[in-house]
Amino acid sequence: AYEHILEGSYEGMKYQILALGICEFKGDKIQHVRTVYDRLSLAKQLAKGKIAKTAVNSIINRMEKGLHA
Repeated sequence: AYEHILEGSYEGMKYQILALGICEFKGDKIQHVRTVYDRLSLAKQLAKGKIAKTAVNSIINRMEKGLHA
C-alpha cells in the first residue's frame, strides 16, 4: 500500500486529495491495483453554489459528530 496525492480539475476548479493505492500481487507480478480516496473531501472542494456547499458541509458535520459521540 502507498499514499499519494491525486490532483486534477473539474469544470475549471482544481482539487487535491489524499489517496491510498493498494497493489495485489501474484508471485512477483502486480495483478490488481486499487485506489481509494475520500469522496466527501472531493465533493467539499468541488461544491458549487450555496445549496451544494450547505449540503456537503451538513453531511461532514453529521459524520464528524458521530465520530465524537
